[in-house]
Amino acid sequence: MAITVDSIVDMPDSIIVYLNSYKEVFQKMDYLDDILTFPWASNIVNELNEHCLIHGVIGYHYTRANKEDIKVCGLTPMYGVDRRSWFLKKYGDHFTKDQLNIIKKTWQEYFNKSQNNARDLKIWFNLTTNALNNRGADRLLSFFGGEAIYMPLTNYSEIANILHSIGSPLVVQCKLDAKEMKTFSTNPFGKVWLSTYHRKINIDASLFDVDIYSKSAISSDNIISLTEQAKYRKNL
Repeated sequence: MAITVDSIVDMPDSIIVYLNSYKEVFQKMDYLDDILTFPWASNIVNELNEHCLIHGVIGYHYTRANKEDIKVCGLTPMYGVDRRSWFLKKYGDHFTKDQLNIIKKTWQEYFNKSQNNARDLKIWFNLTTNALNNRGADRLLSFFGGEAIYMPLTNYSEIANILHSIGSPLVVQCKLDAKEMKTFSTNPFGKVWLSTYHRKINIDASLFDVDIYSKSAISSDNIISLTEQAKYRKNL
């Protein structure tokens, strides 16, 4: 059973009882980092994280894509150069010759080794849907194809408008093997889960989330839902 760490529904009762004994701490503090200065909190984060490593987690992938493609194929990691080549073959006829020249030139100038290393063969997820509220997902949902395609093109308004007219803005909810996920934070699943509890006790507390990524494909069998975000639709 994959754990939804933006809810405490799956949190072990014994841990909730233990955390409830520290309610005053959670009520007084607004940031998870401050709570983690207490040894008991760090211990709980370790325990929660181990629970997720055993059971798996639910992740949220933000993208503008064709819904049916994801339903059939799932999410597939690709090299950026291959993804951009695929895009031109499938959608190149949406653009004028001059626009295509701009796209190719801009890609060539922007996607150096560093930019490619940040995106190649990675499928990115969050552990909460907070990016829908803090606008962190806006560009991913507004422009087709992910950062490997749209990232340097949005300064060109006509091209950006076309990218906004392709596909649908989707939140892809997936079951993930937590042991296979990569991130830049220690005990990421436990921290997000404890932060969720924190928000239950203190509504003003800052919600902690992390970016995680998979280097393996996410099959359609592991996709729980594909939810279209209406406010990002293109009005044509």
